[in-house]
Amino acid sequence: MIIDAVEEYENLTGQAFVTTKTIQGPTAELYDSGCANHISPYRNQFENFEKIAPRLFKAANQQTFSAVGKGDLVVNVPDGNTYTKLRLQDVLYSSNVGYTLVSIRRLNEAGFTALFGHGKCVIRGPDDERIGEISRTGRKIYKVEHEEDVVNAVEETLTLDKLHRQMDHISIQTARDLIKQNMVTGLRLEYSSTGKPFFCESCVYAKAT
Repeated sequence: MIIDAVEEYENLTGQAFVTTKTIQGPTAELYDSGCANHISPYRNQFENFEKIAPRLFKAANQQTFSAVGKGDLVVNVPDGNTYTKLRLQDVLYSSNVGYTLVSIRRLNEAGFTALFGHGKCVIRGPDDERIGEISRTGRKIYKVEHEEDVVNAVEETLTLDKLHRQMDHISIQTARDLIKQNMVTGLRLEYSSTGKPFFCESCVYAKAT
């Protein structure tokens, strides 16, 4: 298992780095087309966290490190002056990586698309819904850095499924438009990296003839 993990990681980006220091201050994500797994050092941001047997990885600079846990992680994908929340599942936890590595390969397997061009990476969901846009930095990597998180108790994050139900089973597109066009306040959509559409039994029952 360890050998497979090492081989899987050898084709990661040369920009990833391993650190022995505690990660403090602003968080960051690097969107990587060569990474086979989502990996993050931000233990306090994990949901549904569980410990796993250590998995050994090798970075591009030949340094090795271990992942010792996994869980869900929600990242903020920038999109102009706003952002979209994207839930990453089965994210590996390692305190030795420098920032969250978002695997484009894993997103692609879930039905998402990532278009690289003109110094930008545009991510779209399985239904072609625009998730966000990441700009290329001067180091030619697609990286997002966040300031210290500010808690906004007024804003509530909902999945499309929950928003659909709370808004009296309105159409999916209408629910999205309400958020995108700022027609409702205090709400933000959360997308899942599984890419799986939801099924509403109530709607099917109501439309039955």
